[in-house]
Amino acid sequence: MKKKYLLDTCALISLKKNYADGHEQHVARLSSLNDEDEVCTSILSIYELSAGANHAPNLQIENDTRQVIQSIRNEFEILPVPMEKEATEIFGALKELYKDWESPVLNKKKLGSKAINRQSIDLLIATTAIRNKAILVTSDIMGAVIKEFCSRFRYENWIK
Repeated sequence: MKKKYLLDTCALISLKKNYADGHEQHVARLSSLNDEDEVCTSILSIYELSAGANHAPNLQIENDTRQVIQSIRNEFEILPVPMEKEATEIFGALKELYKDWESPVLNKKKLGSKAINRQSIDLLIATTAIRNKAILVTSDIMGAVIKEFCSRFRYENWIK
């Protein structure tokens, strides 16, 4: 059965930077996928990586990050942020539920409004995965939390 995987920013870093946590696991898991499986990422991950390149502590890291971005552009389909009504409704619901959810993963703590605003890009990437019927590949705790309250959301952590 054909599967579609959406790699989030932390998965891309783990895959493309050989010193990153989870590098070997990501490379092994990617190479174990079936030929018919699709692998893509979000334009938002490209934005996050570009911001990281601009904020790099030295020119070598900046150049390495820009090479990683180009490699990702060459290797994977880049999905736009979905703009249709259903996607905006998914995002709004995810954001509200995520803010108020008392997750066992978070020791029953609510995130609150300020913290949730910092998670908006991650929630947009999750929305993109849901809308495209893709499995989000992430090691971010956000994946486990969203899975608790959203049955349509699928994710995998390739580091575990």
